[in-house]
Amino acid sequence: MLTLIAFIVLIGVLITAHELGHFVVAKLSGVRVHTFSVGFGPAIVSRTVGDTEYRVAWLPLGGYVRLAGMAAEFEVTPPAGEGEGGAGAGEAPAGLRALERHEPGSLRSRPAWARALIFVAGPAMNLLLPFALLPPVFLLSRDYDEVYGSLLGSVDEGSPAYAGGLREGDRLVALDGEPVEAFWQVSRAVEAYDPARGPLRATVLRPGRAAPLTLEVTPREVREGEGRRYRVGLQPISQSLTVLPTPGGALAGAGARPFDTLTRLEGEALSGPGALAGALARLGARPDPDAPVAVEVERLESLGDPLEVAHRAARVTLRLPPPREWAGAGAPATPEEALARLGARLAGPCVTSVDPGAPAAAALRVGDCLSAVDGQRHSLAAFVDSALRAEPARPKRALRWRDGVEEEVELRLAREALRDPLGGEEEYWRLGFTLAGLSRGAAPLDGALEPNGARWSFAWWQTRQVVGSGLRRTLEAIGGLFVGEVSPRQLGGPVTIFYLAGREASAGWERFMFLMVSLSLSIALMNLLPVPGLDGGHILVALVELVTRRALPLPARRALLVAGSLALVGLMLFVLLNDLARMWQLSQG
Repeated sequence: MLTLIAFIVLIGVLITAHELGHFVVAKLSGVRVHTFSVGFGPAIVSRTVGDTEYRVAWLPLGGYVRLAGMAAEFEVTPPAGEGEGGAGAGEAPAGLRALERHEPGSLRSRPAWARALIFVAGPAMNLLLPFALLPPVFLLSRDYDEVYGSLLGSVDEGSPAYAGGLREGDRLVALDGEPVEAFWQVSRAVEAYDPARGPLRATVLRPGRAAPLTLEVTPREVREGEGRRYRVGLQPISQSLTVLPTPGGALAGAGARPFDTLTRLEGEALSGPGALAGALARLGARPDPDAPVAVEVERLESLGDPLEVAHRAARVTLRLPPPREWAGAGAPATPEEALARLGARLAGPCVTSVDPGAPAAAALRVGDCLSAVDGQRHSLAAFVDSALRAEPARPKRALRWRDGVEEEVELRLAREALRDPLGGEEEYWRLGFTLAGLSRGAAPLDGALEPNGARWSFAWWQTRQVVGSGLRRTLEAIGGLFVGEVSPRQLGGPVTIFYLAGREASAGWERFMFLMVSLSLSIALMNLLPVPGLDGGHILVALVELVTRRALPLPARRALLVAGSLALVGLMLFVLLNDLARMWQLSQG
């Protein structure tokens, strides 16, 4: 029952909004609207105001608008003197008179630009609808009651932020003089960066310093997919303390293994490299400073799969010698110094597993670390991964660290096909190896999550982000269909939408709203395709007439109508078969 209700609501809102766009602009353009109906079939409630019947019908699967002269877009009785034959010179049967080009209030009586606007208005409403649907999600959902604050969890060592002086544990309080309270505001400022303004001026509070620091950071332009954006190399979460012990160091002597993750030191939780430095500094304040030091680690034990991907997590306590034997004098000044005293290096960008059949197997093995891609240094796994996936068809030159020696190697991604019951066959680019900093995850620093104070601004920014990324994905998918990069098997019809409506509604109202937004954008862009029968076909006819300053000949309109109808019927049959095949695959598990 939930699936049925969700499907009715989904289709009803999307189609009614679409038709409302046509209705409003038609009224403003002086076109008579015979009927505006929510639903199909016999009316439950009907009321006529002026020359328009407003109705709610029994079948709540969308709705429709009936415009005067609509049929004349592709079939029209010519006005007097044009002589298409039939009912005499200039005479039209009584039932068609309202469709004649010069009949006041009919669609064909409006100028071409007005007709184009009427048909653009439907897709435009579907483009605008997400801006009404998404803000309530970000304003009301408990998922967004807290957001990452402006505390910096980690800074990539090859990034503009690191070069500008920003470090883990800094708290950003202003960018270019604008107050900053949350990390999304940092992202917003970086994305809006204009090189003509010069570097971003970052005001930060740093632990141990009373006065704020003002640093200059110049965002770097990077390629992502088909577009470009600016990045500075910050993360609001700390990279996990997954380490590679140095032979002869304190950790190695206590039994630490490669890719152990340090979680506690003398009972104190370690949320990241910065927390480790503070914990080491406090060892001297213990009642017995010469006692061994307890370090708790999380160790992934192999479950025996050949690719070493499946593991079981185990908690292990290691006993380090007294600090006087390895900790040195004074508190460590930096997280890097703290790790060096323990005898370890961060393993974030280090390889935890390699597929022997992947191209990467020729250059990498477990334990190797990647410190640069195409000449750009990185210390965070997320940035190494992003650099490798940019322009995936192009081989990358990576700097590999193995047994203390750095060497340049070539890495290639493998293009493979993935069969998804819902998405069909999808091509993707696979690295063929995993990095510790991605597979082990990361934890928020203490105090990183804070109440979402600027909720309205956050909701509007997030809405723009979701709509923008959704439009890019939909455009790429539609373009991919025409150039062969996207399989038509990924097209879905009413059966798939029915299934998705139930699944997303069961997962929560937020997920359901995101589905509605995605489909609304798809409906908007698909309807703009210049196919007769779709809004784009009507827009095409209007634009041709606007340019040529004459009506498109009736035979041409009829040919377009037949071709478009056949194409739409064929498409509907194809997606229906796709739907049935998809549901069968899902039923087989």
